[in-house]
Amino acid sequence: GGKAGLRAACATEVAERISNALDAAGALEVPDTAERATAQIELLVRAFVELVVGSPQAQDMVAFMLREIGGTSEVSDAVYANFIEPRHKAMCVLWATATGRDPDDDDVKLAVFALIGQIVYFRIASPFVARRMSWNSVDADGTQKIAAVIIANLRDAIERQRL
Repeated sequence: GGKAGLRAACATEVAERISNALDAAGALEVPDTAERATAQIELLVRAFVELVVGSPQAQDMVAFMLREIGGTSEVSDAVYANFIEPRHKAMCVLWATATGRDPDDDDVKLAVFALIGQIVYFRIASPFVARRMSWNSVDADGTQKIAAVIIANLRDAIERQRL
């Protein structure tokens, strides 16, 4: 299918890899309590951090996805409709369960975007993070430290939004 077909195939492959990692962490389950929802979000955060920050192959995946979500094309529209929107909505349901809010509340949607943004930042800026932390690279230990910080931020944000 030419260049557009290749971009679409790459987008599908990246979305499947991320989906598989999140599904393995239990992304399909919707807990019935705030505590279980918070724990579920934490599992998803750890899985996403391990994939996006801890995996060397993720550098190309993240760069590709950033190009697609930053533009307007049939491929970016498909990425949004088939991957970003449904995953974001699912995370909003978990966040709403954890906080007692409506999943369509603007504060919930923005909180989920902020959570995802923290993780993506650590991939994008990993050379600077490693340099500033005096690490040779962001290795498995660094990845776990990053996940711990993001989860602490997650818990604080959920507590601030809890009704």
